[in-house]
Amino acid sequence: MQNPQGKQKKIDFFFLLLVSKALLVEYIVVQKRNKPFKGLGLEHMNKSYPVVQSQLTSSTLRSSQFQLQAQGLSREYALL
Repeated sequence: MQNPQGKQKKIDFFFLLLVSKALLVEYIVVQKRNKPFKGLGLEHMNKSYPVVQSQLTSSTLRSSQFQLQAQGLSREYALL
């Protein structure tokens, strides 16, 4: 018999997977229609990616905008 904590972790993972897939589908639909995200908490995805400099400074790497965009890029490439 499985313990309740293990079962809850599986349920949590399942719902996280469902939400992730729904957001991905919404992202793809919005991209195809060339419309911005609205009301999903993903408005930062509407911004274009910055041009990455050949010499990155530590302040650039620590900036929240750079980190958010780097995370978004890594997720997109992970899906390919």
